[in-house]
Amino acid sequence: MLKRLRQRVRNVIVLTALTATIPFISSCKKDELTPTTDSTLSANTLSDATTTSLSLTSANVTCEEWSNVSGNDVAQIPVSTTPTSTKSISAFEVTSSSTANFGRRLKGYVTAPTTGSYTFWIAADDAAELWVSTTSDASKKVKVAYTLSYTNFREFTKYSTQKSAAITLQAGQKYYVEVLQKQGGGDSHVSVQWTLPSGAVECPVAGSSLTTASATATTTGKITSETWTNISGNDVSQVPVSTTANSSTTITSLELTNNTTANQAHRIRGYVTAPTTGSYTFAISGDDAAELWLSTSTDPAKKVKIASFLSWTNFREFTKFATQKSAAITLQAGQQYYIEVLHKQGGGDGHVSVQWTVPGGATESPIPGNRLSPYTGSTNLAASASSTSSAYTAAGVISYENVHDITISGKAIAGGNVPCISLKNCYNVHITNCKLYNSSEVGIYLLNCKNITVDYSYFTNVSTGVYVDHSTEGGIVVNNNQFLNMKGPFPRGQFVQFNNVNGPNSSVSYNKGENVLGQSYPEDAISIYQSNGTTSSPIKVAGNWIRGGGPSQSGGGIMLGDMGGSNAIASDNILVNPGQYGMAIAGGNNNQILNNKIYGKQQSFTNVGIYVNSISGYNATNSTVKGNKVRFYNATNYQNNVWLSSNAQKPAGWDTDNVWGSSDMSESMLPSTFLTYK
Repeated sequence: MLKRLRQRVRNVIVLTALTATIPFISSCKKDELTPTTDSTLSANTLSDATTTSLSLTSANVTCEEWSNVSGNDVAQIPVSTTPTSTKSISAFEVTSSSTANFGRRLKGYVTAPTTGSYTFWIAADDAAELWVSTTSDASKKVKVAYTLSYTNFREFTKYSTQKSAAITLQAGQKYYVEVLQKQGGGDSHVSVQWTLPSGAVECPVAGSSLTTASATATTTGKITSETWTNISGNDVSQVPVSTTANSSTTITSLELTNNTTANQAHRIRGYVTAPTTGSYTFAISGDDAAELWLSTSTDPAKKVKIASFLSWTNFREFTKFATQKSAAITLQAGQQYYIEVLHKQGGGDGHVSVQWTVPGGATESPIPGNRLSPYTGSTNLAASASSTSSAYTAAGVISYENVHDITISGKAIAGGNVPCISLKNCYNVHITNCKLYNSSEVGIYLLNCKNITVDYSYFTNVSTGVYVDHSTEGGIVVNNNQFLNMKGPFPRGQFVQFNNVNGPNSSVSYNKGENVLGQSYPEDAISIYQSNGTTSSPIKVAGNWIRGGGPSQSGGGIMLGDMGGSNAIASDNILVNPGQYGMAIAGGNNNQILNNKIYGKQQSFTNVGIYVNSISGYNATNSTVKGNKVRFYNATNYQNNVWLSSNAQKPAGWDTDNVWGSSDMSESMLPSTFLTYK
């Protein structure tokens, strides 16, 4: 029996008025452009020295132009189409031209001659934008300066937005730089200058500092496939990626066809190149289990699981399980992205296929060789991923209200007795690569916000990692973060808590979190409280790794439908010793627990692996619990895997589609060390 559940009560955090420098402005309305001679943008640091597989030549800057494009705005440049002409130029500058109605893109790499603070400037006729990446990876570019109207030739001080914030660059490091310019009528020109750490000004940026990139880093048309033989089992976790494969070859599409050899494991990895900029959807099928991972760049350490399934499908059967299909993912034309497939074959036929739907709606099944390139990185991917660490810049606590279209990146913030970052009534904000720590309050507090993304950040020694307090339009994404030792106490103590988050496009996925007993006092690791996704876009809690919980007598792993709430799916999570319970549906409609693995050893506070219960009058209806594997011991060392309250409607799949007491569940489901951020 379920011993006792305490009602979760939301905790309203009192915001303290704080001042902080507004970080990188990523977009601006036209009415915000005002003439001035002084820059109002804040300082920002671009010091990530991660390298990519892009090859470099002795050329300087690539200049692409699109003819017969009307209008004066940069947004009208058709960058997703083939340019009318392409040439190389020797500097980030194109002098006067009377040709009307065209768009232009300049792109290449700038190499910092010395370590220090640089300032960039742009001048153009008509509108122009200057983008600089944190590395040589174009996908990490951010807009640092722009003008929405014309300037005279090399007139860099007409508008405040023409000047970037101070940017720290590392000596010898290459940084991707891109200029977009739209010309309507009259004269046309564009120029970029920079101020070096010494105070010297180069106008335009000298050709000696510039290089251009080849279109691809490796031979296209194939991708790397590795095979391990005599590997028993049907689960992807049994693919021995930390060991050398028995064989390695290249294949000409993202697919392995029928193979009757039993007990094999496969990894297919390499790079996929997006043909156009826009929204892509991936899907995977196979026999037996498989996972599809995609990085935000060419860096394998930034890969995230985007689709998977735990059981077999027929050949190219992409719709058997909901988890086979990814969410919509925006990719940039010409950009390479690391992609990886893990596939485990037990007995019977063996196959795995990946397809994608490209912008415009066409589907390529499987992804063909002309989109692919073989893997060229480290032979020990597990080692390379775990060795990565982030560099942060110490910063004070940040509190914004009514702010939008900004990025907060690379900050280390100790909160003290207030949240490290507080946002109120904000939207279109990206918090990335930050360290939030040492606060008796939460790491990030979001009140009445929408379209907020928190990713690749590290939380430790805070009451709760991310607390989202009311969102009427959704778009709250907390993915690919790491958490260590949440301090609580109740009602705080979560890695992530959603409180009245409503609307589409919200996710808490592919995070990793650990609470060490005696060093933390957590409640639920992930709590979805009175929150509602939509039927077509449920709240996703997918692919998280969670270890540790207790000694709370009510806290545990992942809670859906807490005090009501609907349309949430918790899938493909792995939980080890998560606390009093593993996963739960505590009310609400159309909530689902799918394809998770849960193990809990006997401890003084442990109770049950999965439960469904209607609490405080919030009925649990139309639930689904299927595809799960559970082995969970209560405080008396009785194997108490599952419990269904008499006041709750029995979930679909409850009796037939789960493995209660699965013998292969143990603490070894998760690596002994899996937190890599510091």
